[in-house]
This record gives sequence, structure tokens and C-alpha cells, in this order.
Amino acid sequence: MKTSKKRILAFVCAVCALAACLSLTACSSEAAPAEEDDSIAETDLLQAEAGGSITLPEGLSMPEENSAFVTQLSGDTLAGAFKNATSNYKTTGYFTTNGSITVTVSGELFTDGVDTQWKDATFSLWKQGDETTQYVSTVHWTADGTTQTYTFTGLEPGVPYRVAFTYSDVYQYKLSATFNITGIVSETDSEDLDLNEE
Repeated sequence: MKTSKKRILAFVCAVCALAACLSLTACSSEAAPAEEDDSIAETDLLQAEAGGSITLPEGLSMPEENSAFVTQLSGDTLAGAFKNATSNYKTTGYFTTNGSITVTVSGELFTDGVDTQWKDATFSLWKQGDETTQYVSTVHWTADGTTQTYTFTGLEPGVPYRVAFTYSDVYQYKLSATFNITGIVSETDSEDLDLNEE
């Protein structure tokens, strides 16, 4: 009788252990897709590619004043530069395109004149809507002094767009950069547009 009870008890323990293992396996298999989703999200970031060249037209150069932002349209290219920007948001005026633009940028981030380990900067494309400025997409680039390029396609011809340059929210970081935006048909008077963003 005692042997029978021991066998039943051993059987119950084995069943419980098997159930625990199966539940742990189910939990780990359910968690796996979340990790895959995270890796997909990271690879979906838009990144500018190395290469390209930047030309500043005659009369346009890196400004001497800190945080100044200067641009000049020459043909189909909007050239620009900004120095030691302490604000993390610098934007061009509005312009129209024939359906695509190529942004070429080169710049460096500093902390009080000393090179910083933080190198990630971005530029974002915005479109003028009926009542607000609509966000289109953001491209990451490396502010290490090299030249990088990205082309936005599928834009609406005749619709005003603008490009905004951004970087870290850390106020000590300062960004200096030059850029060319090619594929521009004309500049648009921003005073005639509603600048609210969404």
C-alpha cells in the first residue's frame, strides 16, 4: 500500500514538473517575436549614405556668428551653412520640387570646442498641408566631418516642403554643418504659409 502511494505521488510530481516546463517553453516562445520586432525597428531607421559633394556658391560661406543659419538658392540647389548651433533645430525655408530632392550634408558636433563622442544627427522633411505643416520622415547622419547623402522620392510636385536639421537635446553640444539640397524648382515665401506643425 505504501509503495502504491509513493508511486502515485511520484507520478503526480512528474506531471507537475512536465506542466511547469511546458509553460516556461510557451512563455519563451511567445517572447521571441518581440525581440525580432525590436531588431526590425532598428534596421528600419533611414540612414544617409557616405559620399557626395557640397558646393557653396559665391557669396555664401560659413557664418562667423554662432548659431547663424544662412542659405542661398543657385539653380536647382539650395546651399546652406550654420555654425556652432546651440539650438537643436535649424530649418530651411519652404521650396517646391519636381518629385524628389537629394540632401547632402557634412558637419561636426562639439562640446565647448572639444570633439564629442555623440555623432548622431538628423534631418527631417516637412510638407505644407492645408492648415498645418506635416511631418514626412527623418534621416540619420553621422556628424563626423564626412559627407553623406540621402534622396527623398515620391514628393508632390508644386507642394511646399522644407528640411529641418536636428541633433541631441543636450544643450552643451553644438553643431556646425554645410549642406546642399538639389532638385528644387523654386523657393516659397514662408509668410504666406501656416507654420503650425503636426
